Amino acid sequence: MWKVLPNGLTVVVQPASSAAVVALQMWVKVGSADELEPERGLAHVHEHMLFMGTGRRGLGEIAAAVEAAGGEINAWTSYDSTVYHLVLGARFFAQGLDILADALLDSSFEEGALASELEVVLDEIRQTRDMPAHVVSEQLFQLAYGQHPYRHPIIGRVATVETFTRPQVLDFYRRWYVPENMVLVVVGDVDPTQALRAIEGTFGGAPARPIVRPPRPVEPPPSGMRVSIARDRIAEAHLLLGFPVPGLLHPDVPALNLLAVILGQGDAARLPREVRRRKAVATGVHAYAYTPSDPGLFVVGATTPPEKVEAAFQALLEELFRLQHELVTPAELARARRILEMEVIYQKETVEGAARKLGFFQTVAGDLGFEQRFHEAVARVTPAQLQEVARRTFARSRLSAALLLPAPAEGTTRAVGGDGAPP
Repeated sequence: MWKVLPNGLTVVVQPASSAAVVALQMWVKVGSADELEPERGLAHVHEHMLFMGTGRRGLGEIAAAVEAAGGEINAWTSYDSTVYHLVLGARFFAQGLDILADALLDSSFEEGALASELEVVLDEIRQTRDMPAHVVSEQLFQLAYGQHPYRHPIIGRVATVETFTRPQVLDFYRRWYVPENMVLVVVGDVDPTQALRAIEGTFGGAPARPIVRPPRPVEPPPSGMRVSIARDRIAEAHLLLGFPVPGLLHPDVPALNLLAVILGQGDAARLPREVRRRKAVATGVHAYAYTPSDPGLFVVGATTPPEKVEAAFQALLEELFRLQHELVTPAELARARRILEMEVIYQKETVEGAARKLGFFQTVAGDLGFEQRFHEAVARVTPAQLQEVARRTFARSRLSAALLLPAPAEGTTRAVGGDGAPP
């Protein structure tokens, strides 16, 4: 069941009676890519704060109420959205709905709680500096995106987060947290008609307010290969190759997802088989197609001993360029299709997984029927179409390469280099 309330709130309800539980997810269509320059990290701060207290519930009372109902709360932030998530027994559905509405519509952002949580966020940002995979990923996105806000880390930056004030946080909250900018997803052991009536009673009174969404900068086409080299206190080198790809709704997306599976998913995939095992130039390899609402990245990566960086770089490129000149075998294509089909089944085994899929489709794709059309398109992709998409995508002139190397024994630095080839 799908409906838009008079105040603009989109509601999706899907019954699932396999267990007496219910998942409630509120997808707010604002993420780090919507932040202004002085706001870098504000979307993530809201993820931390919205369950911290409201006009009716003090600090800690929301978590206590959910735990008393045998449930759990969670939240996450992406470039394009912020999601608030509850799972609890189906008989506590009305209570969970009230808690979610209270947090989304009347969070207090109490001064002391905000100051304390900003310190938590700052610690989280600093801790990511000790995570090489995070560091090199951030390095790649800053290199691949020169104008578009996907270049900024979702978690925020110390320089901006430490300056946030309560008025600034409230301004962001009032600007973006309005019914027209939200999608409520309910999946579980509920009667759809009764659930919708309860939602209308809980959220229907929230006033309608227009949302003004400034256009995001458009990323210009790449004009040549870009390379960034940094050093840190690590044992292995981390290498990421990124190629610009279209956003989620582009017709190339089914083929790009199949290519990612063929390259990197499972021991039978090409990168584990050729780069890690046969050539033995990497200790770990992966590939994924990141296709959000705006143009994304096709990413191929490896961890490798420092002395094998150049060989790993060449081996990754060879596998990408093979896809341009040799047709994928029918067996490889069939395997990739099965993996994508099984992912759907696994993700829907829980009410929270099913809710997450529905929320993503409605919020990012704008259509609950997107999944079915996507898999129908996957079934139609041919080896020749995969080759054509690979030829358009994996060109050297479109490549961004981020390399994180071990620092010298003395004097660790984090220097980012310009254009050039990996050493």
